[in-house]
Amino acid sequence: MKTVLILVHSAQQPRSDALLRASLETWDSAPLEGTQTYYYTGTEPGAFLKHPRVISFPIGEGYNTMGRKNILAFAWALEHLQWDFMARVNATCYVRKAKLLEYVQTLPTEKLFRGVGAPYADGKTFLWGGAQYLISRDVVKAFVDHADKWNHGVMEDVAISKLAVELGIPLDTRGRSCSLNKQANDWLCIHYDNGKQGGFRFRQPSEFGPAEGNFFLRIKQDGNPDLELKTMRELTQE
Repeated sequence: MKTVLILVHSAQQPRSDALLRASLETWDSAPLEGTQTYYYTGTEPGAFLKHPRVISFPIGEGYNTMGRKNILAFAWALEHLQWDFMARVNATCYVRKAKLLEYVQTLPTEKLFRGVGAPYADGKTFLWGGAQYLISRDVVKAFVDHADKWNHGVMEDVAISKLAVELGIPLDTRGRSCSLNKQANDWLCIHYDNGKQGGFRFRQPSEFGPAEGNFFLRIKQDGNPDLELKTMRELTQE
């Protein structure tokens, strides 16, 4: 069986801490053979969750430190854990672990950096971090080995995409993911699969059955963190 490490980018901040707790109570509440989940944060003063699967690194939290935190987390995962693929997801992602595990069985175990493509300002493509990533172990190692080439002056998803291109790793835009977005009277699901995009509406998260193949569900609701937590909990009822 090919195995997958779900590595969740979190933070020592109230909103991320609440999402981390909700993840442990919902999609990550039960173990699944072939998967393991760890959460990584920087360090900030405050009483945040202490848990054996929460790894903290001596670095401040912020957009300009995300790349450095990624490198530290990738290096830690290579040294301490055995896995074939890394699912690098954000704190605002609800993961369907069984569907993810089934999907990775179909993937090549080398030179894989898969996500959803988006255009950058220079006209080139990058893999959008909001849609999450699937990365083979050799590619993660390449990122760590060449960490000095990471451009910390741009957003982390642009930086990691540019690093991949520089290292000769193809950007695979056939990622599978979806984003759940609250509308005035219902919800909109924007879904991505194999380089294509679509969408449909539904009444509430617990009725989110139609996108059967999706395993990364982005539940980010800008300006409404309480709705993010409610959505994560309602998804466990699907």
